[in-house]
Amino acid sequence: MAYAADLSAYGPARPLARLAEAIIAVVEKSARLQGRRDRFEELSALSDEELQRQGIKREDIAHHVFRDLYYI
Repeated sequence: MAYAADLSAYGPARPLARLAEAIIAVVEKSARLQGRRDRFEELSALSDEELQRQGIKREDIAHHVFRDLYYI
């Protein structure tokens, strides 16, 4: 019986590609989080009356901004 190994995934270019993919993932995640931080700051700057018009309590701002990241 013969065995074959495909080592092309471990060639010299692959570690650089993985590094590039990791850097891109970090940049994309940072951009998404920056948008959430901006939204959190925006809502925090509103008065209680303005928040109430949007149906949000001040103590629920974080939940509102990050609600799609978790399930409760």
